[in-house]
Amino acid sequence: MRNGMLKKLRKLTKTGALVGVAVLITSCTPKPKEHVTITYNFPDDSTDRHALVREVIAAFEKQFDYIHVEPSFEKIDILKLGGKPGPDVFLADVDQLGNLAEKAAVDITLQITNDKKLMDAYYPEVASACKVDSRQYMMPVSYSTDILFFNVDLLQKAVAESRTYVNMQDLDFESIPKFAQAFVKKDGNQITRWALALPRPLLLIQSWGASPLAWNDVTINNELSRNALKFYASLLNEHHLVPPPEPQKDDGLDLFKQQKIVFFVGRTDDLAAVEKIKDFRWDIAPVPKGPKRMAPGMPQPGSMTPPPPTEIWPRHSRLSVNGNCIWVNSAHFAEAWEFTKFFSSAEALKILSRSRAGVPAAKVAAESLDFLHKPPDHINVLIEARTISRLDNMHNHSFWDEFSRSAFIDITGQLLEGKITVDDAIGFIEQIGKDLMERAKAEKKK
Repeated sequence: MRNGMLKKLRKLTKTGALVGVAVLITSCTPKPKEHVTITYNFPDDSTDRHALVREVIAAFEKQFDYIHVEPSFEKIDILKLGGKPGPDVFLADVDQLGNLAEKAAVDITLQITNDKKLMDAYYPEVASACKVDSRQYMMPVSYSTDILFFNVDLLQKAVAESRTYVNMQDLDFESIPKFAQAFVKKDGNQITRWALALPRPLLLIQSWGASPLAWNDVTINNELSRNALKFYASLLNEHHLVPPPEPQKDDGLDLFKQQKIVFFVGRTDDLAAVEKIKDFRWDIAPVPKGPKRMAPGMPQPGSMTPPPPTEIWPRHSRLSVNGNCIWVNSAHFAEAWEFTKFFSSAEALKILSRSRAGVPAAKVAAESLDFLHKPPDHINVLIEARTISRLDNMHNHSFWDEFSRSAFIDITGQLLEGKITVDDAIGFIEQIGKDLMERAKAEKKK
């Protein structure tokens, strides 16, 4: 009888232990996460890129099955929502980051700091561009630079007919008037093909070694800027190498596709459209150099003798970065951060890179065959151009767009039309910059 009681006791003990284990397992199993829908704004009118964005979203949702992402592709002004809810995550240009950091984007520095190796995946110039006052407000997606596109067939034909030599890979701006007349084609007195499209006036000013704005000052009034704007106007009014600027007509990319120009300084973003050209051979080169100039020499260690100046022949290119920000009023920050981080991953950027609309921000994606393949023949220019590129709005001025539009569209447009002189243009640009800078200072004091 005693043995029977012991057996029953052992049985009850085992049963109780199993029940206890089951209860423990049940209590330790995490509850399924609540399903969340977030919104994402990717302003772009290309249906090809829409499809790639949806492919990235599908890959994200497969990994994070409790998060649904609803994309939109129309262009919205995140700073002028008028009380309407904004997207949880939105793609923006880094030139807007100063305003966005102040009014619309979340500071993600803590998240970046917690994931110490996260930013190692990106080119340092691109990653640092996503900061304002050393704080991170954006995760990089792609970048673009200035590059030179040229028609290989028209170039070779013109060079052969004129018996000249042109190395597009080592071009400088000042040499263009000397050889580019050979590229101009006329039908009687009418020009039917020009040499190039007008370069951006700001690019020329920077290539000549000047900068229109410093941190808290306007620095346009100097001989370097004057010489750059003289060259700019001479391409149209003296050398007749460029078509007259008509805002409602075709831009440089369209003129290039129509073979109405031989070359133009475009953006890396233009590669998506140019690679579809089948009517002629084309290639790319670095943006042309500015004029040679003297720069301070490097002192020798331990030497008390001032170093002699050295001659430099630099290039300048505009760096532009697109990246994702999290809206400051998002109700789903944790989920928005997961999506923002995933969208900038090598996996996602390799998908997006198939459009070739900008260089992927992640090194692995940029240097993969998904993006870095021929055409063009000089494909490495796309990567190497980054090293000579700088942000236009490097000081994150909140008024940059207004200044740039007034100075380098309105004022320089009047210069081309002969309505004002170069000195007038410099004076007007300087005054516009000073007025905007004073206004920005006054607004900060409020």
